[in-house]
Amino acid sequence: MKGLSLVVAFMVLFLMLVLIVVPAFILFNELGAYSSQGKVQGSIYLEQQKYQNKLVFSGDPFIYYQDVVYKQNSKTYVIPTLFFNYTATPYIPLNISYIYGYNGSSWVVVYSNIIIAGNTTLPLPSNTQQVLIITSLGNMYFFNSPGERIGA
Repeated sequence: MKGLSLVVAFMVLFLMLVLIVVPAFILFNELGAYSSQGKVQGSIYLEQQKYQNKLVFSGDPFIYYQDVVYKQNSKTYVIPTLFFNYTATPYIPLNISYIYGYNGSSWVVVYSNIIIAGNTTLPLPSNTQQVLIITSLGNMYFFNSPGERIGA
């Protein structure tokens, strides 16, 4: 009987070695490859952010925040509006995660998850004072008052 318990003990020890030590060894040897993939992905993301900023600040799309005034039945209405005008073709879409509007007391989500793929006009709520655009790449564009613009 004593000889049998020794064999069982070695089997358990061998099983632990195979199930724990070997996968751990493989995992620790592969961490370098996963780390370099993450660094490459991070640098690509930063390059995309920079490229998007370059396009927007050069006027593609040209973004401006303007009050649109119109009259109807002898009443005057003022609608704050965002305009996106592309100057080059083909259009490179601008993926916007959120457009926030400040209404005097708090920031409110006005639009979310939209893609600007051409000349676009977006009306805002009438009490909007300031506008913050957050793109899917994390770039933020802020408009303090109507009449401000970004781009050439």
